[in-house]
Amino acid sequence: MIERLYDRLLIVLAWAGPFCLVLLGAWQASLETWYFVPKGAENIAFAGDFASDVLRWSEAGADDGPSVTLIVDRDCPCTRPTIAKVEAALHEIEGQRVPLRIAYLDAPTSAAFAAVVDGIPATPTLIVTDGDALLYVGPAVSGSTCTGAEQRMLGLATIAGKPTAPILNFVDRGCYCAL
Repeated sequence: MIERLYDRLLIVLAWAGPFCLVLLGAWQASLETWYFVPKGAENIAFAGDFASDVLRWSEAGADDGPSVTLIVDRDCPCTRPTIAKVEAALHEIEGQRVPLRIAYLDAPTSAAFAAVVDGIPATPTLIVTDGDALLYVGPAVSGSTCTGAEQRMLGLATIAGKPTAPILNFVDRGCYCAL
């Protein structure tokens, strides 16, 4: 009797295993998108006087030292894993405490925040400033999936690297939600 149950279970698992892999692949493909729409992106992402809009909104001149801001959408499935990844990465930065500010799209906004949101192609978007200098704007993480260990965080590398000009990264692939 028990052998018959094991045989049936084995048959079900042999059928369901590949089906689950197909579903997992479809789910991963739905989250793995470009941060922008590749055709004509240079005309869409970070257009106009975007760097000034970001600095005006973040009031970067009020802080001495680096600060990190995440612009996120509560309904995006990428938001929670990205926040966790960025918080963990900020704790690993040696020698300084870098504050993290999270700005939700559905929170009450100012005209300055609306100008910033109009310039970004997707969320989660990471903004890194240092005093009154903009260091990085672009995707928070990039990699194969929202929760993958192979993700990269270019924006946080600018805290130590201090680029001479802002890095406006609009070309990356990972877990994003288009606006």
